[in-house]
Amino acid sequence: MFHAADYHQTEAETIAWIVTLAVVGALATVINLLTLYTFLSAAALRSRKHVMIMNLAAADALFGVTGIPVYLVYLIRPQLTLFYVWVMASRFCKVASLFTLGVIAVERMHAIVCPLRHKTLSRLVFNITIASIWICASALTVSGLVVLFRNVDIITFLSLASVFTPVLTITVVLVIGSCYIFIWVSYNRRRFHAINPSTIRERSLALTLLLVSGAFLVTWCPPLLYLSVIPNCIDCIQPNIQILDWFVLVFGIQCLVNPAIYCYRLPLFKVSLKAVIKRVFVKCFHPCCNTAPKNSSIRPGDQKVQELQKQPKV
Repeated sequence: MFHAADYHQTEAETIAWIVTLAVVGALATVINLLTLYTFLSAAALRSRKHVMIMNLAAADALFGVTGIPVYLVYLIRPQLTLFYVWVMASRFCKVASLFTLGVIAVERMHAIVCPLRHKTLSRLVFNITIASIWICASALTVSGLVVLFRNVDIITFLSLASVFTPVLTITVVLVIGSCYIFIWVSYNRRRFHAINPSTIRERSLALTLLLVSGAFLVTWCPPLLYLSVIPNCIDCIQPNIQILDWFVLVFGIQCLVNPAIYCYRLPLFKVSLKAVIKRVFVKCFHPCCNTAPKNSSIRPGDQKVQELQKQPKV
C-alpha cells in the first residue's frame, strides 16, 4: 500500500493531480494568510474572541505550505519515506486544527454561560492555550516519527493510527458537542429576558464557529474512518494512490471553507477583507493611486466596519 511498486497512475493523471493540488494549495495558503492578516490589521477584529480563529487560519495556511507540497513531491517521486513525511506534516496541521476547534467551543461556552468571568481572563491565558495547542500537536507528530527510524511496516503503522486517531477525534467531538449544547441551553434560558446586543453578537459568533466545526468534521471524519477501518478489514477496498489524491484534495478544500463561512457570517470580516484586498491591489498594481496620508490611522473600510459593529448578524 502506497509503496512505489503499488503506484498505479498514468503520467497524464499524475500531472493533472499535481496541477489541481498545487492550485488548491496555493489558494489555501494565500486565502488563509489574507484571513490572518485581516484579523490582525482590523482593530474591530483584533480581539480575544477572534484569537482562536486566527490560530485556525494559521493551521490551515500551514497545511497549504507543508502538507500539500510534500504530497506533490510524493506524486513526483513515490517513496515510502515521503509518504510518512506527508502523514506527519498533515497530522501536525490537522491535529492543531482539531484542538483549536475544541478550545473554541470551550471558550465560546465560557463567554456565553459565564460572561463576567470570561471578561476577567487575561491575555496570558489565551497565549498559554495557543502554545499548548501547538505543543500537543508537535508531541503527537513526533511520536509518529518513530516509524521512520524503526522497521515498522505501514500496516502496523495504520493499525496503531486506527485506534489512537479515532479516540482522539471522538473525544474532541464530544467536547465540542457538549459545549454547544450548553450554549444552546443557556441562550434558551435567557430568551424570555432582555437580550442586549453583546449577547446577540456572542450567539452569532458561536453559531458561526459551530458551522466551522461542522465543516471540518464533515471533511475530516470520512477519510479518518476509512483509514481506521481498512487495516482490520481484509475484504474492504484497500487504499490506492487515486483515493489518497481525493483525500488530499478534500483536506485542501476544507482549508478554503472557513474563510467562506467567515465572509457569509461575519460582516465585519467581509468588509475588512475587501479593504485589505483593495489595499494590496492598489499597492501592487496602482501605486500612483495610493493617495492616503502616511500618518493616517484610518484605513479603507474602517468606517464601514465601525458602522457594522452595532449591527450584528443573528
